[in-house]
Amino acid sequence: MILLRRLIAASVDPVPRAADRKVDDVSERRPTSVLFAVVVLYIAGIVQIVLGIVSILLRYSAEATADGLQLPITLLGVAAILFGLFVIALASGVARGSRMSCVVATVVMVVVLGVAIADLLVARDGDWSGVAITGVSAAAVVIPLWSGAGRRFSRGSGEQLSPGRGGSPSGART
Repeated sequence: MILLRRLIAASVDPVPRAADRKVDDVSERRPTSVLFAVVVLYIAGIVQIVLGIVSILLRYSAEATADGLQLPITLLGVAAILFGLFVIALASGVARGSRMSCVVATVVMVVVLGVAIADLLVARDGDWSGVAITGVSAAAVVIPLWSGAGRRFSRGSGEQLSPGRGGSPSGART
């Protein structure tokens, strides 16, 4: 729990003092819905890392040793750890309001949900718990990022005007 608090505190940008603000600076506080999505992403990343470590430790089981599956199990564990680190990096980008991080986080959550559904169909075991948990977590990330305050938060920080092209960050002509 302390680690999660430190991760969240590290991703929170300090609010600039009034003297440090520029006239055209659009500094907003992070909406609660975006903070919730960031926390869900951090938890998902940490769980993925823990599962990767457990997977690596499973290479020492008797079944893995007897079947010669030590290398594939280790590689899957390393891939899970790297994916968990990627999700945590995405959470940090979302916390800063990066539009690209929001898009990639949405794509990742939809792909993970698709993999969970494919696993359900291939395994044919009728266990919907993985799909349900993945669906709830995907909704807990995607909906806050693309509705209301979350959309405005990511729009305000990632877009810049290019000189000579005209227009505004929101796309409206002035």
